[in-house]
Amino acid sequence: MDERPGRLEVLSDAECVELLQSHSLGRLALIDKQSRPLIFPVNYFFEDGIVAFRTAPGTKLDLAPGSFVSFEIDDWDPGHGVGWSVLARGLARDITEPRGSPSARIRYWPVQPLAPGSRRHWIGVWVEEITGRKFESAEPDSPEQADLEMLSEDDCMRLLQSQSLGRVAIVVDGRPQILPVNYIFDQGVVVFRTAAGLKLARGPLRQVAFEIDRVDFQNRVAWSVMVQGTAQRITDTIDSRSERLRRLPVKPAAPGTRLEWLAIYSDHISGRRFKLPRT
Repeated sequence: MDERPGRLEVLSDAECVELLQSHSLGRLALIDKQSRPLIFPVNYFFEDGIVAFRTAPGTKLDLAPGSFVSFEIDDWDPGHGVGWSVLARGLARDITEPRGSPSARIRYWPVQPLAPGSRRHWIGVWVEEITGRKFESAEPDSPEQADLEMLSEDDCMRLLQSQSLGRVAIVVDGRPQILPVNYIFDQGVVVFRTAAGLKLARGPLRQVAFEIDRVDFQNRVAWSVMVQGTAQRITDTIDSRSERLRRLPVKPAAPGTRLEWLAIYSDHISGRRFKLPRT
């Protein structure tokens, strides 16, 4: 398999901080009570080493406080062949109360959730570790041309088939990690290529999560889809399904050789869509 030409570089802590401060949409990775990773998109604000976001009662508020979580942001410009990602890991805390606590100032930060509904609860992630990378591909691709709604599984699968960049969440030493990947979705399976590393070492035969999302400001619509399932290494498996998946045109954007194939066989697919508020 051909190597994707280009250049990969590790971002400094200062560059990672600058990117976190210049964006407002990221993804939070949690582990549920069955030790399965979950990914949720959130609007956030980053300052003084803290990722802060607002939420409503639900999964994030139930699972995040007191847990080590991962938070990720990324961007990919196919027209120029440039992309980057930043991963922050740390301890999450419920900072909604008390108002006299040292963290009370965080609740004055300009966090603006795009999703409709009341989000009066605040969660802060005290970042302990931050990493990032940037890559330039020598072969740019051609650019593509206030109600909350739960998406049907058919709608979710259509969206999964329409995109090529997502994020996979895996559990490493009891803590979730998020890693961006280029993928193809085919008949209930998310398939992507990788090299030796964390995804290959900790993904196969484990429960993982996979997420895609998009914000369309022009049409004032946003959506996200999450896949939960089991990851399998299919690099050299000889069954007909694996052989068919390896023939799919998965094209990693990051440079380097990625000879290993991983497939996520979905157990559950869910998604939501909502209208953005008028500005």
